[in-house]
Amino acid sequence: MQINNFGNESFKIQFDNHILLDDLQSWPAKSLCLLNKMEQRLIEFYDEEKRIDKLLQENQELRIYEPSNCYQSVLQTCIEDITHHIKGMNIIGFHCTRLTQIDIDDILKNGLIPLSASSTIQRLFRLFQAKLISRTSYEAILNKNESSHVYRAGNVCVFHCLDTLKDASGLYRLFRSWGGESVYYNYENNASVGEELRRIGIPCIVIASINLELLNMYPPLEERIVRSYIHKKIPAGFSQDCDSFIKKTVPALQIIQRTDPIFEALTSCNEWRNQI
Repeated sequence: MQINNFGNESFKIQFDNHILLDDLQSWPAKSLCLLNKMEQRLIEFYDEEKRIDKLLQENQELRIYEPSNCYQSVLQTCIEDITHHIKGMNIIGFHCTRLTQIDIDDILKNGLIPLSASSTIQRLFRLFQAKLISRTSYEAILNKNESSHVYRAGNVCVFHCLDTLKDASGLYRLFRSWGGESVYYNYENNASVGEELRRIGIPCIVIASINLELLNMYPPLEERIVRSYIHKKIPAGFSQDCDSFIKKTVPALQIIQRTDPIFEALTSCNEWRNQI
């Protein structure tokens, strides 16, 4: 594992045998060689895709028999080859939250576990035992939280691109309040409980190791790699990041705290309108 500081300005995160979706140098050398070789044809694929999208916007009848992209086979060939290249690798997942030192020690030892009512009760009890939360807030959150919500329970939520760490609008609430969204959701506008949750712990970035077999993303990772490559080569490129909902416990490779200079370098959070 390496987290390198180059001149206190730019940082490189690198873990052996791990893919970082928006860092080409973390991809298998064979994949990068293939994409470099196919670069011009991939850009032609993308240009044709944009042309077809524009046609569909202008003529909705074409959606019945959507024109095919004559360069589709180029994309498919790259996807098939990359599938073989990345076999046996893991992908980095970022989990942004607010943690106490007890939480940090537990995650480094036991990993990020899927959300459940029982895990939330356990974390709250540890907090109460350590006298980091009042009885009033402790009991309020025990009686009302979102840990059993059908779209939250059973998941570890991560994303995969470094650039997303600078997304203030999407992340500041996760960093601002302890416990994750399932805990703070009902209390952000509560003057007592909400304020107490904002005083607990410290903003943290958990860097997790995700087995590729646990991913359930669409488009699949191989296509996201190809499109990430294309979008780094054209002026109007955009992120291929997504949220992944992992159903199993995942190990933590590193936890970066707000007090670490790399936290600011990765997030630019000092420039955020809403401070954390």
